[in-house]
Amino acid sequence: MAISVEPFTHVQGVGATRHCDMVLVTGTGNERLSLSPAGRLHIAS
Repeated sequence: MAISVEPFTHVQGVGATRHCDMVLVTGTGNERLSLSPAGRLHIAS
């Protein structure tokens, strides 16, 4: 099964961001399919 993990953040007066990761779930575990680097995203105004 493949699922999409899509956390959403909104900061009043600044804006909003959404980051999506695709994950493959198998009987023995999971595998992150997204190629973007994992970690924190810094948004400069």
